[in-house]
Amino acid sequence: MKIVREEIFKQSSSLRQRGGMLVVAMFTIVICGIISAASLRMLGTTQLGNAYEVQSARAFFAAEAGINRAMERIFIRPALITSPAPTPNTCATAGGNWSLNFNSSLLGLKNCSVAITCVDFLGDTNTNGALDGSDERYYKIESTGTCGSASRTLKMTARSI
Repeated sequence: MKIVREEIFKQSSSLRQRGGMLVVAMFTIVICGIISAASLRMLGTTQLGNAYEVQSARAFFAAEAGINRAMERIFIRPALITSPAPTPNTCATAGGNWSLNFNSSLLGLKNCSVAITCVDFLGDTNTNGALDGSDERYYKIESTGTCGSASRTLKMTARSI
């Protein structure tokens, strides 16, 4: 009899513990699902941030290319003219305001564009307050590069020598 009682007790205690593991398993599955969903959302946000950062860098380099193009138009092209003697260049003779659209052959700046503005003026280098023949020409150049939804603007002031 004693053996029968112990077997009944073992069977009844194992029957009482069957539902406990199910609750623990369900709780674990729900927690893992929440962690997975949060990880996927953070991954998506990080990827969007990286994509915008790349576009922003491309826009910066496009704006830099615009500054370089403006400097080339103002300073280098007139220096290549030997006959007749080159006249002092101004933003108007260099093309004033213009834009560049990069074609598909430039992979780094593909589908980017640049808007360039140039303003020149004479500056008083003698600090006497009057413009005289020794005054130098200054150029204010602004270049705005746009790639996708990112846009960057660079400003530069140069003077003739």
